[in-house]
Amino acid sequence: MIERFKESIPVEGGPVEVFKEALLLLENGAVLSGHPLSGSIRLTVNPYRSIVVETPEGAALDRNGVAALLDAIDRVERASRERTVPRECLEDYAFIDLDLLKAGITDNPEKKFEP
Repeated sequence: MIERFKESIPVEGGPVEVFKEALLLLENGAVLSGHPLSGSIRLTVNPYRSIVVETPEGAALDRNGVAALLDAIDRVERASRERTVPRECLEDYAFIDLDLLKAGITDNPEKKFEP
């Protein structure tokens, strides 16, 4: 999926590591675009998680984004302790992650998506 988005930052690990990387970006002036736990199909256990952050000039710390990411970390860590993801579902979860990401970008035409 990463090759579809020019400014993607690959993150090794699972959703929690993605959220922590996003927190670092927010500390450096980025703002969260959308909710980190979008979707409703057991996505708290989805091993894939793509999120979008923007870097507007002069932006103040995105406190709402920080709060949403910290809440997402807590929820995913709790869900991860409770369930494991069967290997045969990994491709399905990757597809869902991409579909949700594209839908979020399509809802905001200013986003940069390269099909």
